[in-house]
Amino acid sequence: MLSTSSPIRIPLVLVSALLALSCSRSGGSSKTTDSSDASDGSDASDGNDGADSSAADASDGVDGSTTGDTITTGDTDEESGDASGSDGEDGDVVENLSCKSGTVIGDNEPLSTCTYSYEVQNPGGKGIGEGCESDAECEFGVCFEPGDPGNREGECENPSNHAVNTLFGFCTRGCDCNNDTDSRLTEEEKLSFVCWNGPSGSEGRLKIVFPKCTTLDDCTAYDDRYTECNLPNGSGVFKGCIAP
Repeated sequence: MLSTSSPIRIPLVLVSALLALSCSRSGGSSKTTDSSDASDGSDASDGNDGADSSAADASDGVDGSTTGDTITTGDTDEESGDASGSDGEDGDVVENLSCKSGTVIGDNEPLSTCTYSYEVQNPGGKGIGEGCESDAECEFGVCFEPGDPGNREGECENPSNHAVNTLFGFCTRGCDCNNDTDSRLTEEEKLSFVCWNGPSGSEGRLKIVFPKCTTLDDCTAYDDRYTECNLPNGSGVFKGCIAP
């Protein structure tokens, strides 16, 4: 039986083994710390993700630029609108052609350009002043109908201009235009007809011939639908047959 006061003796081999085991555990703890550091490295990887996200945002920015290019399409639409406007202007030019200055054909009067034919188109057709529904019916190929240039309310943007016949079309022709003596009424024709200069602002482009009259009976001899023997549109010197 050993005495309690005797020191316990541990073999050297066992001490060495315990020291080795302690060192081994210490090394494992070091790896855990390294792993934690590696985890920090993972944070760095997250930083890369942030960079990727920024790159994606930048890419979105590029897409935004493309959207900006789409706005350019809007500019194209505006250009198209301008073209439409141009088309609209062209339409106005066609619509208001008879209200622009006449073309100077020569140095002598008249200087206006004919809008309506003054040459015989349909021999044997209806004469000036007779009612019609189409150009083909008329000798000179002109059936002057309500709404035709020269027969409109407020024409040439002038409220004082009035239609000369709102009830029916009548055969007529251009006159005193193109600097062509053939367009003028002969002295004999002037006894029965009058060459009207057209509405104010038309610059002579809408000159046409009316039956000349002194009473309404003179007019109804051509067509009983005439309602007045008066100055066409309140202008001119000689009265003509009208139905405003």
